Amino acid sequence: MGAEGRAGSVALVAALFMVSTLGGFLVYVHETEGTTTDGYGYTITDPVLDERMSRHPGCLEISPEHTTARYDFGSEGMAINLASPGDKVQVAKDQAADTFTTVLDIHELDLVGRGNFQFQAKFALGDGDHYQVDVHVDQRQTYVTYTASIGEARAVGYGDMLYDITDTLYLLVHVENGQIELGLNGIEDVQTMPSLSKWTPRFAEISLGAGEEDPVLGNVYMSTFVLGLGTTWHYYDGLHKTIVPDGKDFAFSLHMHADRTYPQYLHLMANLSREYGLNGTYDAWLWANDQFYSMSESEYAQGLLDLRSAGWDLGVHGIGYVSVNRTIALYALDRMENEIGPLRTWSDHGYRQQNLYKDGTDPDSGYYIADRVEDIGAAWMHKNTKSHSFYNDLNRDGMSYTDPDYPDLPLFRVSPEQAWTMYSDPGREDDLDKYLRAWSADRSVIVTHDYLPYFFYVDNSSGPLSVVRDEEGMGYFPWSELIPKTTFVGEDWAPLPSFTRFLNWTRDYDVWFAPVRDIYDRSCLIQALEVHEDSNKVVIRNPSDQGIEGLTLYSQSQPDYELGDSGTSYTATKGSAGSWHFILDIPAGGEVVLEKGEHTGRSHPLDESPGPPSVLGRAQERLMNREGSDK
Repeated sequence: MGAEGRAGSVALVAALFMVSTLGGFLVYVHETEGTTTDGYGYTITDPVLDERMSRHPGCLEISPEHTTARYDFGSEGMAINLASPGDKVQVAKDQAADTFTTVLDIHELDLVGRGNFQFQAKFALGDGDHYQVDVHVDQRQTYVTYTASIGEARAVGYGDMLYDITDTLYLLVHVENGQIELGLNGIEDVQTMPSLSKWTPRFAEISLGAGEEDPVLGNVYMSTFVLGLGTTWHYYDGLHKTIVPDGKDFAFSLHMHADRTYPQYLHLMANLSREYGLNGTYDAWLWANDQFYSMSESEYAQGLLDLRSAGWDLGVHGIGYVSVNRTIALYALDRMENEIGPLRTWSDHGYRQQNLYKDGTDPDSGYYIADRVEDIGAAWMHKNTKSHSFYNDLNRDGMSYTDPDYPDLPLFRVSPEQAWTMYSDPGREDDLDKYLRAWSADRSVIVTHDYLPYFFYVDNSSGPLSVVRDEEGMGYFPWSELIPKTTFVGEDWAPLPSFTRFLNWTRDYDVWFAPVRDIYDRSCLIQALEVHEDSNKVVIRNPSDQGIEGLTLYSQSQPDYELGDSGTSYTATKGSAGSWHFILDIPAGGEVVLEKGEHTGRSHPLDESPGPPSVLGRAQERLMNREGSDK
């Protein structure tokens, strides 16, 4: 999809219409109990077709669309095997309907890299006209294309939403005259389309498959195939825990490393933090060289103090640009703490001997430093197979982890994408609210490993220059050639417009801007917390010797109950993006049992079993089993 498509632009062919933003949620009253799948997902009242795909439904036409895709049926539903680029299976049904919903299990798809899974749904509208929605899902992003073909005219609208991949996709597509609505795991999008003078919607077909250029291979399981006409629906969801406290919408933190920093950057970031409430952690150098600044220069040290006064934490980035032995390293850490206060984080730098993943963890080495890092209490070890999460949302993997080779090190990981890739990728700027809405709906925790040059630009006689390519018409200056002590000396820097726009968007949300260490410490507590839910109660077990204040349990659907014990009751509150939450204080140790109060009109047939071992989902459990070391 081109940049102009991802920005939500609209292509018009012979018809003029407006495309709404992906900001509105669908709100429908669930009047009567409808069909459900395993207790969760979209349920439709009075479906006109409701098929469980454990065997071939004779009423559906299923074909592999002349590809190498194969399909079969079993207890998990219709199993579709995608083995080659462009593999697709089509399921067709000529049926008067305006709503389709299904459940897709995609945990066996290989989504690592650039591959994408494609889902398409088409509704015929008579006289050859149709509405169509295409959903492309890769590891961390979901692209949506909406199409209306009316006579010879074709109108196209685009959506773009950050959405870390999950094991299960709950999908709903609904068409109305002049509108296509898409639901994906409780997050709904609305797109305006040309209207017809005669409205006779009929379901036509869906297709499931692999991309042509960047295929994703493996098995997909479709467990349901449900159609509705003139119906209502509701999304059912259970409770999920999140690192985010106090019912806030999401957490966002910048983990800044010292590379190629101008002292002016530190003051600019401090000013932005005061204006927007932004927060994060800057890991500094005590020593650098004749190219880069460090605490040995007073202007750099003053910038660090300004950043700290704006609420940021200061840590240490491998001590310096050069290798230092243990004796010098211990001296350096003491000196840094005397000058800028307690160091709350350590991050490795390049290939220096004192790095944790080099000789810093070897007690017999002259560069051993791990014991001092344990005292600091949180470390980012430059070991990319571990130090970057599989997901951007750290609720899914959790932020803290243990490396089996270094079991005593308090390690943390960060999101795999840097912040600038989220707000500066060409074409996404107009759609930033879609990303933030998805973060808010999932109560996401985003902590990015970043460098200050990606947030500012210099304006000199050559014109505005940025290390971010294609930044709003600015010239490009390579990161590798940015030498603070020799390039752009005495020039003025300013925040990138796209970064400022991102910060302005955050003002519409209740964001937990926090230093990395605060998020890490809370992650350690929340990861160990157990939450089990059934139809009558919620059981919370806190094995820690620390109490947890402001625990947030959220759901993508409005709970139809109150939680309470003998002395206190809790009512769900709605967040900015439509998900709902309870806020609880959990004492240290032991178990808290909260009963579900009277239903307010809806019923939800959750079974009586305690449910999965973690409300963060099967993806996290599989990932940690694969690593064999976390927690």
